[in-house]
Amino acid sequence: MVSHRPEWARSVGEYLHTRLHEPSLAEDEVEPVRDALRAFLGDPEIQGRIAGWLGDVRGDIAAVDRALAAYRRARWRRFAGKWAVERLIGYSMMVPGLFDHAVARIGRRRGMADTLVGVTGAVLPARAVLNPLFLARMVL
Repeated sequence: MVSHRPEWARSVGEYLHTRLHEPSLAEDEVEPVRDALRAFLGDPEIQGRIAGWLGDVRGDIAAVDRALAAYRRARWRRFAGKWAVERLIGYSMMVPGLFDHAVARIGRRRGMADTLVGVTGAVLPARAVLNPLFLARMVL
């Protein structure tokens, strides 16, 4: 959403920050709010907000290190599968015949293109593409 409407990033960031720091936030609500924040970590506005929040620690280097490590882990968990699919596509382009064959198969097989677009758009989990059945259908 924010990637298509960057002017919304500030409002989304403020809302998520406020929600995470509300005393009335129920335990079962914390993780969905964190997941939403993680989804926007690539947005420069959200990155700026995180840097601002880290600035609140005022010289506590250990706290900054912990926060940055948590950010790196969250970013990796959120995007590692998507990055693997993108690398797979990129490497397959180095073999034009294989790439053309796979693209043709994806175009002929119902739902495969939607699945691939869903994964690269971070709407579906990467395991929807990175599994033997999907990969076999793509090339055989």
